[in-house]
Amino acid sequence: MKKFITLLLALALLAAVISGCGRDGSRTDGTGADGADDLTREIVVKLPTIQSGGPALIALELGFFEEQNLKIEQIGSVPGGNQIQSVITGDIDFTLGNHTDREIQALVSGIPVKVILAQSETTQDMPHMRWMVPEDSGIHEPKDLIGKKIAMSYITGGCPVTNLREYLRKGGVDLKQVQMVQMDDHLQAAALQEGLVDVITVHAPLSGVVRKQLNLRTLFSDYDTFDTRAGNNVATSEKVIKADPEKVRRFSAAFVKAQKWINENQEEASRIYAEFLKLDPALVKDFDRTFYSETGLETDERVQLWIDELITLGEIKPGQFKPSDIYTNEFNPNYKK
Repeated sequence: MKKFITLLLALALLAAVISGCGRDGSRTDGTGADGADDLTREIVVKLPTIQSGGPALIALELGFFEEQNLKIEQIGSVPGGNQIQSVITGDIDFTLGNHTDREIQALVSGIPVKVILAQSETTQDMPHMRWMVPEDSGIHEPKDLIGKKIAMSYITGGCPVTNLREYLRKGGVDLKQVQMVQMDDHLQAAALQEGLVDVITVHAPLSGVVRKQLNLRTLFSDYDTFDTRAGNNVATSEKVIKADPEKVRRFSAAFVKAQKWINENQEEASRIYAEFLKLDPALVKDFDRTFYSETGLETDERVQLWIDELITLGEIKPGQFKPSDIYTNEFNPNYKK
């Protein structure tokens, strides 16, 4: 058991990022429509220290940032939930994976931020996160969760709460009828085995390792609640956009290239993650994979999901925001006006 918990601690770093924004899209070299920047100018990009997998690691390891003449400065560990604040303060230039409610909350506070890329994209075979129970558990549908303890990485918003609320709603159950327990992904398996919680909520790729090694059953995933709309994104500040739009264009080009490469090379990407984290290569077979937006283009449909959620919670008013207030695709090399 001790060895398994040590493994989960290492994999938690991986889950943190894989789990937890030229004006003319015809350009793919980061120069923009007018070709004014020919990549001879080195641009410094400040990011959280890359501690796990995902597009940022792939772009760094495979030289996609270097192709865009971007010098990456890793400023230190920044938890996913705090990255939008670090963008606002200027400590980092881009988030490496937030859900849109975080950006909307910043806008409500009068802080000008912008989603620039769609990142993860939930699919039926590769959901972003799973709610899991022991194979012999009597929990099979929403009503079975009444009074039960559900472990989640955070309980104040974002993907765990939003998807759980929707799953319960479809079964006629209110979120207030369950007990949410805040707990990091890597601690949840032990808590489940010790009977401290009834359900665990784990992001990919850790969800695969836990499910297969502890013989767990998936109760539901975020594909069951919101199909492909529940993915996360990359954001920056309006200050960065105004100060150096070329930085945003080049970063977007490298990041989208990495996302496409991961989708086309899932096994190799997982091996790179395992090697980076110094994990046993044999574990790769148990990883749950993550699917990324092929184009990186954010959509009204995905953003509206989070607008509606915050309206339901009473945090914003109907009509206060429209999707175009929150995101732009203009720096994405796949964008065509």
